[in-house]
Amino acid sequence: MTSSSQLSASSNESIQNERLLSSSLFDQIRPVCIELSEASTSQPFNTNKVVNLMISMEDILKKHHDEYNKDGNFRIYQLSPKLADYIFYPLSNILKQPALDDTIIQHLFGIIRFLVEYSWSFNVNFVLTDQLLPLVIYLSSGDLNKEPLLITKKSIQFKIATVSVLYTITSTLNKEYFQSLTEKRLLFISNVITICLSIIVGSRVESQDTIQLVLKCLSLISNVKRYLNSSQISIILPGIVSSITKFISLNLNLNYQIIIQFLRLLSGFICASFNDKELDAQIELNEGISDISEIHVGWDDDNETLDNNSLYSDVTITENDHRSSAWLKATSKQLKLSLIIIFKSILLGSRNRHRLRSKQELYDEILGFVETILKNCFNSLFKEFASLAIDIVSILGYVTSEDNKEMADKTNKLSNTLCMIIEGETNKEEVLFELVKTKLADLIDNKLSGIVFALDEDKISSTVASMMFNFKYVADRFKFESSKPIKSSNASGLLETSSMTNQLDSIELPGYINAKGVVKQEPSKKEQDKRAYIHNLKTISRNWNTNEINNSSGNTLIGISSKFSETILQNFINYLSSLKYEASNSSTLTELENIFELADDNDMITKSTSLWVASNYYKRSILGKVINFDLGKYLVLDDDEDWK
Repeated sequence: MTSSSQLSASSNESIQNERLLSSSLFDQIRPVCIELSEASTSQPFNTNKVVNLMISMEDILKKHHDEYNKDGNFRIYQLSPKLADYIFYPLSNILKQPALDDTIIQHLFGIIRFLVEYSWSFNVNFVLTDQLLPLVIYLSSGDLNKEPLLITKKSIQFKIATVSVLYTITSTLNKEYFQSLTEKRLLFISNVITICLSIIVGSRVESQDTIQLVLKCLSLISNVKRYLNSSQISIILPGIVSSITKFISLNLNLNYQIIIQFLRLLSGFICASFNDKELDAQIELNEGISDISEIHVGWDDDNETLDNNSLYSDVTITENDHRSSAWLKATSKQLKLSLIIIFKSILLGSRNRHRLRSKQELYDEILGFVETILKNCFNSLFKEFASLAIDIVSILGYVTSEDNKEMADKTNKLSNTLCMIIEGETNKEEVLFELVKTKLADLIDNKLSGIVFALDEDKISSTVASMMFNFKYVADRFKFESSKPIKSSNASGLLETSSMTNQLDSIELPGYINAKGVVKQEPSKKEQDKRAYIHNLKTISRNWNTNEINNSSGNTLIGISSKFSETILQNFINYLSSLKYEASNSSTLTELENIFELADDNDMITKSTSLWVASNYYKRSILGKVINFDLGKYLVLDDDEDWK
């Protein structure tokens, strides 16, 4: 533990070092200060001379800092406030001019930044802060009520100088600063964010300087965000989301570091605005919904299809400020639409795919974004984000995979990650499980038959990848639930179950019938599955001979659009066969029998398609590995004259 004598010695050393540094710098900078003071008051005002003197002043400050910063005897580079005031005096004379050149303002900001960082920040004077912040805001951007802001037309160097000095000034603040003159000082913070967003939206990332400028703006916004409470952050959120969306959509080839910082900033604002615990958010079903499986959602090319379902589950919150239920509904819906644009811009396309494969940090950040939102805002954003999150994760696995094996491996890992995010939270596990099942049913019923004859290879692959992920998640949740120990009851006399008696569906059976040996059938469910399966096969058969079939040079086994589509579907079926909960010869045979049973005996196409599906399903099974038997040899339809 540090003793009082040690603290006193350290303090004396700090004071002594401050005097030595200040004295040394004063000797070097005094002549320039005198000359600049004269130039700033002389008439007519000589802009070029003033600029040159300010450049000389900046050079002296920088060289002095670099020299003593390398000296091991000075652990902290701290200047006397009196010296800082002395250096600032000629600058205050310059500020009396009716108009200032951008170059003068740029160097003025550089000098102010130095004085704040190495002198005024050690003993913060909030009165001085109240003078510096509006000064920088006005000199850089003028009237903030006029659009576009003046700063958007300035040079990159000017913008960087502005953001740098604002970052340094705001770094000296603390919560105490906002305890008085709150409205006025919060307005300063709001103005700083407005300036940053204007710079970001107006920037086109074409150089390293622009990249650094945008990164500095994002750092500044993050810096001032910590002074705001969640209610204040939620007010700013729409502007943040809108600006980021616009910037990303206008800059297709973004540096990955910018994307990472954008996602971190967005994540922080979203989690503060929609935090489940603070809003006391709860998921409820609308009246008339008996099962969440009635909900239909999806990430489609048509954004309007994403939320056109009035039966969707509802979310309730405790209203303590402006964040009402109406606010939640409107803001979360707009957030979802913006996130769709953002993630389509950074996930889809060959350029993005290459960047995601080469930059592991970006991959991790996207996955981390989804994890963070689901952990903190699952209930409040379930209606608008949960389905989108599933799509983001599944597409992330697809676009970062080089081949089918890697995609299968990533699908398995990503599904496990999604399971772990809400592990142990039963309500969330159940509602997400039902959502994924619904998405999977929608993909099978509405998308699967379409991709058989699609020509867009990327769309085919992404759709199949999405089905793989949804299947895997459903299988993982099923395995997890099945592995849970069955809960027993100590009150067996009061809670006697059918397993303790010879009952079936609450009916006591005679002694010669063993209730445990009776297998209950669900004909309605089986018939429903059969009808759905036959419907899909007939959809395929209806399109079999249409003009949409591509006459490619590579012959396909079952006459679908291309060899590529056939291979993708084969890999998909192989992957499904690996998801079985219990791998055994008998279960595989039963599954193969079910596939054939669902085919229409009077429809050769559905029977042939079933045979092809069974063949590929069989190859990955235990039987397929033991017995080398290729059913595909017996399914050559395209060249069969009798078939024609």
